[in-house]
Amino acid sequence: MTVAGWVAGTSVVGFISAYDHWLAFVVLLVVGGKLVREGMQGQEEMTQRTGMMQLIPLVAFSLATSIDSLAVGLSFGILQTPVLFLALIIGIVCGALSFTGVMLSEQLEDILGNKMVILGGLILILTGVRILTEHVFF
Repeated sequence: MTVAGWVAGTSVVGFISAYDHWLAFVVLLVVGGKLVREGMQGQEEMTQRTGMMQLIPLVAFSLATSIDSLAVGLSFGILQTPVLFLALIIGIVCGALSFTGVMLSEQLEDILGNKMVILGGLILILTGVRILTEHVFF
């Protein structure tokens, strides 16, 4: 998304920067709320989901969290900063953190059970609130 934002450059920065924080907030709120609701339903209902039903929230979350990368790429385009090396560093760090998160979540799920799903949903909601407050108040 960083490279896509860089390619877009100045042509769409005014349009997207006006509402990107609201879009990220709404998507994270919906996905996080869905996870909290599923976590409260219990393990039986969670195991009945199909593969496609698990894919939809994952894609929605990926897009919502990528909006910030798009905005960073747009700023790189405006500043005419070379982006390939920076995008590589961003990709490596995000990949490493994602891998670490998956490994930790598997271990914590053994300890906490479906409370882990509730915690994940709350983290998504708080991430959306943070994005919104940073853009609205700062």
